[in-house]
Amino acid sequence: MGKGIKKNNEVKESVMTYDTAATIAYIFGLKTPQSWIGRSVKSIFK
Repeated sequence: MGKGIKKNNEVKESVMTYDTAATIAYIFGLKTPQSWIGRSVKSIFK
């Protein structure tokens, strides 16, 4: 696992493919465009 990621964690919410870009943007501290429908999956972080 990467630094800051929860170990042995089960993601219980639904995650769609388009959430990947939003999660990566969150990791890098980037603001996502208003037109994106994806959301960051913050439950994976410590």
